[in-house]
Amino acid sequence: MRLAIAALSILASCGGPPPAPPVKADPPKIVQFYASPNPVPRGSPAQLCWGTEGAEALRLSPPVEEVKPSLARCIEVTPAATAQYTLFARGKSGDEVSATATLAVGPAEAGGRKQTGAKMIQLFTAPVFARAGEKFTVCYGVQGAASVEFQPKLASLPMSDRLCFTASIDKTTTVKLLARDASGRSESETITIKVN
Repeated sequence: MRLAIAALSILASCGGPPPAPPVKADPPKIVQFYASPNPVPRGSPAQLCWGTEGAEALRLSPPVEEVKPSLARCIEVTPAATAQYTLFARGKSGDEVSATATLAVGPAEAGGRKQTGAKMIQLFTAPVFARAGEKFTVCYGVQGAASVEFQPKLASLPMSDRLCFTASIDKTTTVKLLARDASGRSESETITIKVN
């Protein structure tokens, strides 16, 4: 009898505590997905931008180029007509989420971009949401400008058809891109970046 009880005690202690249930990874999040400028004249480029959290892989439909997970990243697109883009994000758990952005395409600009009085700011993109103190990407492009500045000053940057840089802010901020030509004519665009 003692032998049977000892054998039961050994068998009972070998099992140990029940295994903990597996921890399921949080699903991925698409925190932003947008096109800018929007609308865009036919034949002119726009930026398609996204930000994701917890994503392992991304795919874009229709495909434009390879897309990778990032808090803030943009690619250039030049659709011939109004286009709808869908971004799919897959997380470690295998869960997939999606977001859609529509880029409206209007008539082509008359007479080309480089004529006197033509639009100087060709591109200005930044995320509409950011985390306090974390880096995000800002892209801009100007043509026919003699100077360019950001208000508040995010960086000292040259004139460029297309240039991207990283910045960070601590509170919700309206960022203004100001371009001036040699005659003193100025043009500006603003984007409000909300800090969450």
